[in-house]
Parts: sequence; structure tokens; C-alpha cells
Amino acid sequence: MEHLDKKGFVFLDGNNNPYWCRMYGDSPWFLRWHEAQKSWVTYRQCDQMEVWGAQEMSLPENEAQLYHDLHEKFINPQRNKP
Repeated sequence: MEHLDKKGFVFLDGNNNPYWCRMYGDSPWFLRWHEAQKSWVTYRQCDQMEVWGAQEMSLPENEAQLYHDLHEKFINPQRNKP
């Protein structure tokens, strides 16, 4: 298993809901995708077994990046203006 860091990884649960597993402070956390806000919101802390299980469902980097790009666009709209 790779070391979990702040970048983490994105995965889909059994209902195709996106989550981001990453280090948040000193602990591993799940962040969930908030569709209305188009952003990641903290969901709950997780343990090592959950990280391993989630890693098996992780998305390829290019698909995960779509969520990160949407988050950045809606959280920092001033940064995205020409």
C-alpha cells in the first residue's frame, strides 16, 4: 500500500457516490462530494482497514481530477476568471 498523504485518492462507493480518502491534519479522513455545492466536505475519520478497502475502488487519476477541478472552480471562482 502506498503511503496515504494529503493528495489521497478518490473512489466510488457501491452506490457510485464519490469520496476522497486523504490525510486531513494528522488523521485519515473520508470527504464526500456535495453535489449541490460542487465541493468536497468532510465526512468522517477512517481507519487503516477502510483505507485499504477504499483503495481497491479508487478511480484513475484523470477521473479523480475531474472532481478536484470542479471543486476548485466552485470554491475559488475569482481564481477562474480571465
